[in-house]
Amino acid sequence: RESFLDTTIIVEDNRIVFNRFQKPICSGRFFNFYSHHPLCHRRGVIICAIDRILLLFHPKFHARNLIDAVHTFLENGYPLYFIFATINNRLLFYICKYKNSHISYFPKREIAADKYFTIPYVKSVSESFKLIALKMNCKLAYSISNTLNKYIKRGRNQLDYRFITLRGTQKGVYNFFYEDCEVNYVLHEKKIKD
Repeated sequence: RESFLDTTIIVEDNRIVFNRFQKPICSGRFFNFYSHHPLCHRRGVIICAIDRILLLFHPKFHARNLIDAVHTFLENGYPLYFIFATINNRLLFYICKYKNSHISYFPKREIAADKYFTIPYVKSVSESFKLIALKMNCKLAYSISNTLNKYIKRGRNQLDYRFITLRGTQKGVYNFFYEDCEVNYVLHEKKIKD
């Protein structure tokens, strides 16, 4: 039994089995239901968690993992009916997909690339564009403007950081220290204009 990131790897009868792993210090907080994001994003959080449980973890752990996921969603403000409606729709999706996976007599047809219409998300205003997008045979995508990108910048390792010139290009050198091993990591470095 070995835990890595958020997955436990178990070897049983010469087979590898995966289960969900949660660190004891995990707060259980993530994308809150009452955040200022479209409903499709909030539904997507549940769908991603359910997909991970159903597709990655062993079936003998599904019941326990689904119960834990429902409790986590409830702690983050998700309504119970919304959680179960989304889980039910996702399970039906996989059941229909599995039942129809053996049918191959349907002719293959070319699927056109989906067209997307992107607008900034404003609660109760952006949803009114759905009908317009449907009439134009487009899918509606929302962009979120209230992110923390202007306040939180990507961090750099400040220890032993310097620039050197290799073959006329500017490179960044990072030194990482682990026990008795000193490692230098060289990467391309560019300044992004803000």
